[in-house]
Amino acid sequence: MIVDEGWRSGSLAGEIAARIQEHAFFSLDAPVARVCSAEVPLPYPRHLELAATPQAESIVAACKQVLAPMSEFRMPSLGADMEAGTLVEWDEAAGRPVERGRSDRRRGDPEGRDRDRELRKRHSEKILVEVGQRVPVGTAACDDRG
Repeated sequence: MIVDEGWRSGSLAGEIAARIQEHAFFSLDAPVARVCSAEVPLPYPRHLELAATPQAESIVAACKQVLAPMSEFRMPSLGADMEAGTLVEWDEAAGRPVERGRSDRRRGDPEGRDRDRELRKRHSEKILVEVGQRVPVGTAACDDRG
């Protein structure tokens, strides 16, 4: 989450977000989000200035919006024209811990670049889509709280 009192367009927040995504994309658990000022000239009256600049309430709301989807794994889109996908396999059964980095090695990282990073354990609490089931992109496949 990047908070900036500048406008969203052409702001320092945009540059920081771009660099994070360029250099640490596969380490991100969620998209980089930005809370910026409204794209209007900064008003002089105090109440309008507060309405145009990021406030605690808007920052908290944006954080909740970013963190909410992290409790679920959703069927990803692998292309602009993909509308649905079939679940081929689950690596772990519900309730078993899943360590960060394992998925990177399974998708073609034989060196396991995450090996030196801190392992974060998560648990797939409930499987929502069974193996072989075809579901639309964006469908929650498992409830991942941990």
